[in-house]
Amino acid sequence: MDFTQETEDVLLGYMAMQHADPETAGGAWHELYRRHHRYFIAVLGRAHGKDLGGPDGAIDITIEAFRELYEWAGRQHDPDAVVAKFTGSSPEATRIKVLGYMTEIAKNIFINQVRQDSRGPARVEFDDEAWESEWHRRSQNPVRRPSPALIARYEQALALLSEREAEVLRLSLPWYDPDKGNDGEFDFPPGEAERVATSIGTTPENFRQIRSRAIRRARAALDTVQLTPATKGDLR
Repeated sequence: MDFTQETEDVLLGYMAMQHADPETAGGAWHELYRRHHRYFIAVLGRAHGKDLGGPDGAIDITIEAFRELYEWAGRQHDPDAVVAKFTGSSPEATRIKVLGYMTEIAKNIFINQVRQDSRGPARVEFDDEAWESEWHRRSQNPVRRPSPALIARYEQALALLSEREAEVLRLSLPWYDPDKGNDGEFDFPPGEAERVATSIGTTPENFRQIRSRAIRRARAALDTVQLTPATKGDLR
């Protein structure tokens, strides 16, 4: 299922269906994570990196915030009510509502963690201005989204792979960063590759090997579905 054109409120509605349709709920969660995890990591690291002990602390809180959001959605009984709760007057207003809710989750995780680390109820100030500044910067430079036509071609290529290879690629793509390295890299947060590998009953090393093999076969499959060389270069 293609989630790339869905607004954030609809993604949350799908996430609320996780008991009836866990595959759809997981796919919606991955899309929400793909769009916004760098925003949370960046602002936490910039504003509170010292309190968190460096970049890894910002990554840990970001992952925990997305997990808590998923768990919250799973406790909701009416997906339509979840959608209505976050629907704004425009896609941008909807996005702000969802990120605002997630910011509150991240704030609570951050404050509780710092309090635990300090072994006392020390007062912690959360830098709201940093969040607003980062949101403005990110909204001016949104993450590129693949076109529906490109997604359709990718699906054609994935259909030519084995079921296992296609599954591994789909599970890995939310963490693909086209801006890292010369050709882009899979940028899993610490521990996430292990969690994903375990979820399909394999080891992280085998997961990586299957992904490498799947990428080679997918590139060959892209020739089969007659993509242009420039488009083929998007899959690394």
